[in-house]
Amino acid sequence: MKSLLTCLAAAWIALASMQAHGHPPANSPAAYMEAAAKMDQRIAQRSAEGGMPRITEPETSALIDVLSDSHQFLESRTYTVDNMGELMEICGQANRVSMAYALSGLKERIATQRTTDDIARQMTMLMEENVLSFQPELEQLHPFLLRCLAKEVQPLTAFMATLPPQELTPTRLAGLNQFRGGLLNSYSGHLISAGNPALRPSYRRQVLRAMAESSPAFASALQRPTRQQIAQIATNLIHDAPAESRADIEAIIKAMSTPDCTGLCAY
Repeated sequence: MKSLLTCLAAAWIALASMQAHGHPPANSPAAYMEAAAKMDQRIAQRSAEGGMPRITEPETSALIDVLSDSHQFLESRTYTVDNMGELMEICGQANRVSMAYALSGLKERIATQRTTDDIARQMTMLMEENVLSFQPELEQLHPFLLRCLAKEVQPLTAFMATLPPQELTPTRLAGLNQFRGGLLNSYSGHLISAGNPALRPSYRRQVLRAMAESSPAFASALQRPTRQQIAQIATNLIHDAPAESRADIEAIIKAMSTPDCTGLCAY
């Protein structure tokens, strides 16, 4: 018993010392923010040199491992209305890092474009090219982002349920619609991308698996016409999909075909 207490005391002292010296617990939002800040520094440095951090670099690989760790930051933590802000910060950082890869080289690409349509067209082309170029990095970052966005749905649903009708103001509902729009763009964009046969099988498999796992949460937040659109995209993909991913696509179709409109869908 004395030996056990001594070990526990030593562990407690080590943990307290680690926190005192600025090292947050491994699964805390602060740990994610710390890794994201380091990644931002590497992105700024590599961008200035005309490139992006690559997973073949040991430090970049270690940071991406942290930034894509669903178990540590999503599955092992409970998010409620009270700490929903922490989750939104994590998802925001995950989205920012993913978009940094997707839009790498944007400034140079649109420098000579004159119209909004031309800029939008070049952005779309650039993103498609960059997903191909940065598959090793995005294969880890994109599934985490999808799972993170799905994780936001439950606490936001709980928050909306606490509001009396008079507090469902146009501003608040507009914010909800903006959130829904973000979910739609992310989910449908990843689904369309996963249908690109030029992408390596491991990327497509990981993204589709994350989409299948998160499809019930996304479906509960999206409204029926939007869900029908996504179900149709998935239906178009399934015939040419690798056999190993067909069950995931079927799960997406099933979730998006539900007639229910409860949760965030009801607002």
